[in-house]
Amino acid sequence: MNSTPVAVKPLHISRSMLGAILLCFFLPFVTVSCGPITATLSGFTFISGGTPTVSDGRQSRPADEPVPRQPLLVISYLLTMAGLGVSFVKQIKQRVLFWLLASVGIISALALLLFQTVMEGQARQNGFALTFNFGFWLTVVLYVALAGFHIWLALGGKFPSSVALPLPAAVGSSAIAAPMAAVMSGAGVAATRTCPSCGNGVNPDAHFCMHCGATLDGSAAPTAQAADAPAPRAAPQTIRFEE
Repeated sequence: MNSTPVAVKPLHISRSMLGAILLCFFLPFVTVSCGPITATLSGFTFISGGTPTVSDGRQSRPADEPVPRQPLLVISYLLTMAGLGVSFVKQIKQRVLFWLLASVGIISALALLLFQTVMEGQARQNGFALTFNFGFWLTVVLYVALAGFHIWLALGGKFPSSVALPLPAAVGSSAIAAPMAAVMSGAGVAATRTCPSCGNGVNPDAHFCMHCGATLDGSAAPTAQAADAPAPRAAPQTIRFEE
């Protein structure tokens, strides 16, 4: 594989991080259990106020009541969508945009941690167990990374203009075309050898021409017609008898 430089701009990283955060809200955020009954809720369930599915270990069924919307998660989700939309506005100065996206990361990370504190308090008051799943922690980590990355850019951090990525050589690229051209050119040179007798192209390793049968050292071998022709008869000799 060859390393091919690929142009990567800071905003490409920003949009990728924001898009990944929005997808993380659809992952499991919290698992609530009360005795044998458990329910796993995604972040979007808290945002939309949907009805989760509860399980008692034997069967699953919809919960009796929808989950109350959590304003802290709604704020984080809307801020993330707004940050993604603002990243496409070209009129905003780049440093200002970096500070805006850093603010999105800081505020949203704090909102998620405050949401964790609120939920744990409610769990203690109502006597149910609460577990925060990987979707919640991954979202927090991405928000922290979003904030740190854009603070570094806003303070003058230099981002490389291109990144060398190992990419396989595509068919027809110069990495393949050059060796093929060399092979074809070598074949073209070898194919220019001609028979000294008939002038047709011959294999460079051949000892006889496949067209006329001549040897390739310049001397002509007898043709088939000459070989099949009958040998000339010898002239009759006259025998004289003396008396």
